[in-house]
Amino acid sequence: MIEKEFKHLLKSKKLLVSLSLVALVPILYAGTFLKSVWTPYDNTSNLKVAVVNTDKPIDFNGKRLEIGQSMVDKLKENKKINWQFVDKDTAEKELREGDYYMIVTIPENFSKNATTLSNENPEKMNIDFKTNFTKSKNGEKIMETVASNLTNTVKDQVVKTYSSTLYNKLSDIGVSLSKAANGSGQLNDGLSKLNDGGKRLGNGVDQLHDGSGQLAGGLSTLNGKKDELANGIDLLFNGDNKLHSGLLQYTNGILTLNEKLFSKKDNLNALINGGNSLADGISRYTGGIRQISDGLNAKQEDLTKLLTGGIELANGINTLADGVPKLSNGADQIANGLDLLNRKLPSDKELADNKAKLSSLTEKLQYLKISSRQLNSSISSKFEKLGNEITKLEKLIDKTNLKNNATTTTVKSADVSFSSLKQQLNSTSLTEEQKTAILNAAKSDVSNSQISTTTNTTINNNDDIKAELTQIMKSYQDLHKSLERLGKLGKEIDKVDVGNIKTQLLSLVDGYSNIKAGVNPLAVGSSKVKEGLSIMNQKTPRLTNGFNKYKTGVDETVTSLTSGKLANGIKELISKSPQLTSGFERYKNGVDETATSLTTGEMAQGVKRLADNTLALQKGSADLNSGLKKLKSKIPELSIGIQKLDDGGQRLYKGISDMKAKTPELLNGIQKLDDGGQRLHKGISDMKAKTPELLNGIQRLDDGGQRLHKGISDMKAKTPELLNGMQKAKEGSDRLTTGLENGATQLNTAHTGDKNSEMLANPIKTNIGDISNETSYGNALAPFFLVFGLLIGAVIFNILYPIYQKEAGISTPTWFISKLSIMVIFSLLEVVIEVISMKLFFDFKVEYFGMYFSGLLLSAIIFMIITHFFTFTFGKIGNIINISLVALQFVLTTPLFPPQMLPALYNGLIPFTPIYYADMSVRHAVLGGLTNNIYNNSMLVLTILGIVFLVLNYIFYTKKNRITQAAN
Repeated sequence: MIEKEFKHLLKSKKLLVSLSLVALVPILYAGTFLKSVWTPYDNTSNLKVAVVNTDKPIDFNGKRLEIGQSMVDKLKENKKINWQFVDKDTAEKELREGDYYMIVTIPENFSKNATTLSNENPEKMNIDFKTNFTKSKNGEKIMETVASNLTNTVKDQVVKTYSSTLYNKLSDIGVSLSKAANGSGQLNDGLSKLNDGGKRLGNGVDQLHDGSGQLAGGLSTLNGKKDELANGIDLLFNGDNKLHSGLLQYTNGILTLNEKLFSKKDNLNALINGGNSLADGISRYTGGIRQISDGLNAKQEDLTKLLTGGIELANGINTLADGVPKLSNGADQIANGLDLLNRKLPSDKELADNKAKLSSLTEKLQYLKISSRQLNSSISSKFEKLGNEITKLEKLIDKTNLKNNATTTTVKSADVSFSSLKQQLNSTSLTEEQKTAILNAAKSDVSNSQISTTTNTTINNNDDIKAELTQIMKSYQDLHKSLERLGKLGKEIDKVDVGNIKTQLLSLVDGYSNIKAGVNPLAVGSSKVKEGLSIMNQKTPRLTNGFNKYKTGVDETVTSLTSGKLANGIKELISKSPQLTSGFERYKNGVDETATSLTTGEMAQGVKRLADNTLALQKGSADLNSGLKKLKSKIPELSIGIQKLDDGGQRLYKGISDMKAKTPELLNGIQKLDDGGQRLHKGISDMKAKTPELLNGIQRLDDGGQRLHKGISDMKAKTPELLNGMQKAKEGSDRLTTGLENGATQLNTAHTGDKNSEMLANPIKTNIGDISNETSYGNALAPFFLVFGLLIGAVIFNILYPIYQKEAGISTPTWFISKLSIMVIFSLLEVVIEVISMKLFFDFKVEYFGMYFSGLLLSAIIFMIITHFFTFTFGKIGNIINISLVALQFVLTTPLFPPQMLPALYNGLIPFTPIYYADMSVRHAVLGGLTNNIYNNSMLVLTILGIVFLVLNYIFYTKKNRITQAAN
């Protein structure tokens, strides 16, 4: 039965051609679709995107900033998108009416907003993106990706610009810190001198305090020591002038120091804030070092894989070097085979002769078909008459009632028996040879029916005659059946499409011509392949040497990253980070203490009190100086009066002596005494008149001395605080100098080049990997559309193939196996066509070829069995069911989106679709990204489905066969 099934298939040219076309349906469906979407993102350069730049340049830090134009220049270098640089109106029009997919608008304040980062209210840099959803949803998604990448590019560029500016500022800060460190050193030296002077000031204050006490006690004895007072006043006056000058200088110095401290308050605050920022930078720096170390530790396994992959790649290159000579030998064999094929093919003249013979033969076959049609028409009418005669003969035999006496009946010879047939044949337009052949065939049938014909046969009994007539009638019936088969044969001949046969034969001859024409290009291509292999064989040693150098470099790099100088340097940086942090904390604490001491601490308070008390001291000194001046101005008068008093006393004593000695001269002396007394009185009167002023001056001097003593006492009490503040200022200055020098060194040694700015702007490098070896768009979609094409092929096959056709009396197993064999062979043919076509016409890579072929073949057979069940069981309704299942499975399992993104109902139905398991098995075999368990489970589910529907098919085959046999 299987052999007859194949013979029937081969005889029916129409069915054979139809099934051949159906076998191409899977690859035509899958191939045409996959070809259109194999690498769609390679053609993004055809997508037009409008760029409208309205940005206005500005001046920033002495430089002209044109971020919008810079962005346009970079876009002009990017050829992945067809950028169109137009105005706003053109862009809007083309987005609606033309073929623009998006408008990128750079506003006029784009560059201006980029400079507001350090402002109190920074403005964001806006970029407007406008798309047209109605043109293409996928195009819109691509444009969203373009917008995101464009935004990130601008962001990175802006951050890089600010990073460069920041690094430049840090460099300036480093220079400023160096200057500040030098100034701090000078301040430290000055504070050291101030500290020494403070100590001497303390000693002087003690001495001044003691001296002021002595001054207060000595003022009481001033009147008793006139001479000493005069001399002391002169000395005191001169010393007071010096003291006043020194106090003025001291006061000015204190006030200047106080003003300088307050004028530097903002700088100290800036220094404190800079210290805080520097602390944050050091924290980020140490954190970055740790991240680098952690990243290297996390990538140890990847580095090991890199070394292992290098070894495997080296082995692959060696294998390539060994295989190239073999490929060259194979190319030689191909060239020889093509040459042999060219010699074996018929010549163009032979092909032309054969084509002419085929045309002549088909014309004769067409004439035979016409003659057969005429013969069949003539015989058909005679068949009906012959049937009527046989019916009459049957009735005649039934009515025959011969007598029992012997009767002699003579039966004519066979030639006479077929006279009626001869007459009928003579009435046709058949040739003599055809008539003789038909008559001989009829005689042969009669002879095979074991009719004993003699020239003269005598029948002596009615029963014998009846039996003989019955036998003859049966022979005529057999002859009638033979002629009926001959008529059917004529009808079959009439069905033959001679024109189609002629077309196919001529196409076959043309195919030979095409093959012959294609051999020469193949030979030329083979020679080019051989030349390419020869070049490859020559270049292989260079490839091997280059890869060895590359591998050596990779090994050295990995070694450096894991255990070399770079790894050790990172470890040392991490180990020194705590010291850096600790040193900077000490520096920052010193700066804070110094700033606090200089602004609000003990030193500042002491300086303020000194400044405040200095005014009182200066006022007391001024009062003392004023009193001393007045005292000094009266001293000559006092001296004159005292001198006069002394002279008068001397003269009085001498006069009394003279009066005693010289009485005569008494009167004269008295007169002189009176004059002297008058002068003395006048001098005393003058002295008395001046005494209140002297007493007032002495009183003021005493009050000034008391105030001076009190001020000096306060100064002495505050001197320890002043000395303590000076000591702290010196210590803080030491720490400030050290910290400034360290900070300047670190800032000056920091790397601030373009690479550092690029790192700060874009510190993260994203590495996206896939566990599958092939990640192209076409390879990802190919498994589904290959198996889906097989499903469509199965549905069309069961619609076109005559699945109900069978011979009468055939058993169910034989019938079922014959149909199943055709389906399995057709499935195998579909799979072979798909595999070969994908290999020849696509850049299709398969990870596991055996699993790939097995998955396709099993899927094709299972789809064939399932669709055959519905078609065989339900007929046309089954075809509708099959088409509906195809549409449903396409909706549920199309790999355009992950199943989890589909509605819950759809997602729940996916595991119940056969194509889901077929896709999973073939997908793993092609891409290699799943586990073998998934492949095995999918194949197991398909096998179970096949067994279930195989049993169901057999059950309905049995039922159908019983119904058919019962009807016959």
